[in-house]
Amino acid sequence: MSFDLFDKHEFLNAVTSAEKPVAFLVGSPLSWDSSGGVAGVDEMCEFIRNKVKERKSRALPAFESAIKDKRGAELYQTALRWLQGNVSQLAVNQVIQDAVRGARQDAAIKEFHEDGEPADWHLPVGTIQLAKLVCSYPDEFPGPILTTNFDPLLSLAIRASGGRPHRRIVDSDGNIGRDAESDPGTRTVAHLHGYWRGSDTLHTPAQLTAARPRLKASLQSILRKKTLVVVAYSGWDDVFTTALAELLQDEETPLDVLWCFREDSEALIAAHYRRLIERMQPAIARGLFRAYGGVDCHSIFGEVMADLASVAATAVAAPGPAPLDSPLPGWQCLDAATLDALEPLREAEARRYFDGAVPDWRHGLSGMIPRREAATWIAEGRSKLDEDFASLQLIRAAGGEGKTTLLLQAAADAARNEGVRILWRPSPKFSLSPEQLVALDPGFQWLIVADDAENLIQVVAESARHLQQAGRANVDFLLTARDSDWRAKGGDREPWAQWLQYLPDVVLRGINDSDAQAVVAAWTRVGGLRELAKENDPALRPAHLLKAVHDQAEAPGQRRQDGSFFGGLLAVRFGETGLRAHVREFLAQLRLIPIHGTQRNLADALTFVAACHGAGIDGLDEKVLADLLDVPRDWVGSRVVRPLGEEAAAVYGGGRVFTRHRHVAAAVLLEAEAALDLDLAEVWTQIVKHTVAASLAAPVGAVANFAPIVLAGPQLQARLPSQMPEERRKAISISAAIAAANVHSEWLGTVIALGKTFRLAGEFSRAVKLFRFELGSARTKRDFMDITRGYWYEWGVCEGRLVGEGEHHVDAWLQGLSLSDGLNPVPIKDEQIKLSCAGLGVAFGKLRTDVVDCSFARAFRAVIFIGRLVPLDVRSVHYFDLHEKAADKANIAHPGDLSEAIRWLTEGVAAAGAAITDAELIRLTNPNQVSFNTLQTKLEGLSRG
Repeated sequence: MSFDLFDKHEFLNAVTSAEKPVAFLVGSPLSWDSSGGVAGVDEMCEFIRNKVKERKSRALPAFESAIKDKRGAELYQTALRWLQGNVSQLAVNQVIQDAVRGARQDAAIKEFHEDGEPADWHLPVGTIQLAKLVCSYPDEFPGPILTTNFDPLLSLAIRASGGRPHRRIVDSDGNIGRDAESDPGTRTVAHLHGYWRGSDTLHTPAQLTAARPRLKASLQSILRKKTLVVVAYSGWDDVFTTALAELLQDEETPLDVLWCFREDSEALIAAHYRRLIERMQPAIARGLFRAYGGVDCHSIFGEVMADLASVAATAVAAPGPAPLDSPLPGWQCLDAATLDALEPLREAEARRYFDGAVPDWRHGLSGMIPRREAATWIAEGRSKLDEDFASLQLIRAAGGEGKTTLLLQAAADAARNEGVRILWRPSPKFSLSPEQLVALDPGFQWLIVADDAENLIQVVAESARHLQQAGRANVDFLLTARDSDWRAKGGDREPWAQWLQYLPDVVLRGINDSDAQAVVAAWTRVGGLRELAKENDPALRPAHLLKAVHDQAEAPGQRRQDGSFFGGLLAVRFGETGLRAHVREFLAQLRLIPIHGTQRNLADALTFVAACHGAGIDGLDEKVLADLLDVPRDWVGSRVVRPLGEEAAAVYGGGRVFTRHRHVAAAVLLEAEAALDLDLAEVWTQIVKHTVAASLAAPVGAVANFAPIVLAGPQLQARLPSQMPEERRKAISISAAIAAANVHSEWLGTVIALGKTFRLAGEFSRAVKLFRFELGSARTKRDFMDITRGYWYEWGVCEGRLVGEGEHHVDAWLQGLSLSDGLNPVPIKDEQIKLSCAGLGVAFGKLRTDVVDCSFARAFRAVIFIGRLVPLDVRSVHYFDLHEKAADKANIAHPGDLSEAIRWLTEGVAAAGAAITDAELIRLTNPNQVSFNTLQTKLEGLSRG
């Protein structure tokens, strides 16, 4: 048995330079020390002894005999095992509760809700230091924090440090969960052996070594691609040590373990932890398990913080503010002096900004960057604030409208003109707490400044309530968010005006004449006119920009994530040809920039993002992007999104990554195949596969744009850049749809999407073959009750495209069945009525004749009548208007009422079914038994409503 023992200084070097995000396992000693805190082993035994006296006093001699000569962990386990076996598990839980309550301050109130407030507990130094570390450096130390402790002190310390804990309790077999199950900015604390309240607690060898396969699998999953720091944990034969040993034996596992020991002697560690060292031998041989001696768990995390601060102080950093000491971990504290000390923006950087680079404080301060009129509006609003109340100002817009620039300019104005202190959130991963804001120094006016603030809505609302209750008016909020994200996260539903001064939202959409003149003047000063310089009359140039921005805002298919301002900027400065040349140039540059720790480069990353944005999808989920690039999810911001932003290529918002504009995305896709020789069909296949994989490990809805991506096949052909050859667009859409049907095969929706994709690509035979083949397994699909009527409708449409003219009995039959009672109890939705009736109008319109009493003609008129009884969109109204004109021209009678329309529909569908000669389709159902009673009942209900 051999291993190398490194010292504390080597540990500091290893953990502060870790190439993978850091998770933690902390054991009992971290939760107690001489300052107070949870009881040690001897104190625990006294609690157990008192419980024995209380519940079974006559057995006290037997208890004392059982624990005689025991020490340390053996004493602890033996005592609790005796209590469990001779009294009850409930008694064990009560002992733990008594012990944990002993960590409360003497002056704390005796009755409290849940865990109470951090100030009411003894928070050990080591616990506080760990909490500050994970709150101050969320990218490098994202966690989770796994612990075998039962107490709430880690969560309380995170709250005291300005973070928001996300607690996971596992007292039997279960799943710890994934990062996607936590709100942005939270720090996960997972209690592996139970929790002090509302949970059983595990102590005995039998409990700790019991098979817990789900927990073991979960541990192995969350620890992959991590650096694991183990502190104050002896490596018992429990589920964690077993999972870790098995994980380290996997030669494909990218996991590093830094195990800290209090002892500084290799001989002592070998003797005391012999079983652990033996189990870790394979990992030790591969250098994946490193042992560090002489590590004091009560001070080591403070030393890590000090080491990181020292590195930051001596590093040669990119131009940026020299922040003051911040009262909010992770947030930067700025004032007028620190802002004015920044290096001035250079002209080349200004030109890069006009090309789409993400702005920073130097852009917000620079006179080379145009100031919109909205900056003046914000300053005027702030000048009228009531000094007795806090305030909130929201800037909302689509991406590419300039809201981040406006945010920085307005905040800088407030610092310079009002003397406020700014607390700036440099990353969406940081959060804050109401307790911190109430505790801010009352000697300053504080301005909380945050971009992409949709993930702060709840905590800002809670903070506003606390500030009002505390009578604190020295905190203002200046926030931005994409308009759609703010509404989707409930920002408009909060009663802001009840708690603070809610200033009118600044909504950016396009630009006015004054802004256009300022923008063009700024371009002129730094040589950024590009194509606009071809307009010889300078006075006309702002008008060209105004028109381009207006055209972007009014363009068909303009989506909410695409700002008209940046779209107009691209149009006048580049034009289509110039934009492609510009994109080709920076793609070549991005291809030379590797993504740290992977075989990928930034051009690969941008292509994945553009594949979604260029198809009109609202961004690519950052978790999916990380998985596509094999980047740890916690580091996708620093390793991918931030560098892309610096290259004017991509931005982050609401947990999604976008290109700077859909026009940029389209140019990237065209150049990716032309210049980089990338296969976009394979790119889309990978996006779909990784999106589905990410969703399997997350709650429903936790993966952004899951459905638009997985069901993208039918839309891709039309949404991909029109400059791309039609055959390429067809191939890409089919590849995406096939991938979805393969990896998400338990869902019928992916089958329908694939069939529709085949149809839109002109592959009618493949579509029909698919629907006929999948019919036998349709009832086994998870979404059968939601979507099976849509299956029959799309099948009918595809059959209708396959047959020749005059052979439309099949599509009329199948589409008719999509609304029939034969599919009961599957409900009939309004959307399906609209689609099926519009489709049946096409089928019956082709089948009808001028013969008197033609059942198909009457059915044609009936579906028009029925279809108009449900809410219609513009496109559906157009279809039914066309059908109506054709029916009027042919002098087809109108049904007298709904009952007659249903009867005509029944006769028409039955006649279509009776005319079918295909043996496979004849077996579906008897045409004489088709009925539409459920449809009629639903429509009668709609009429009454």
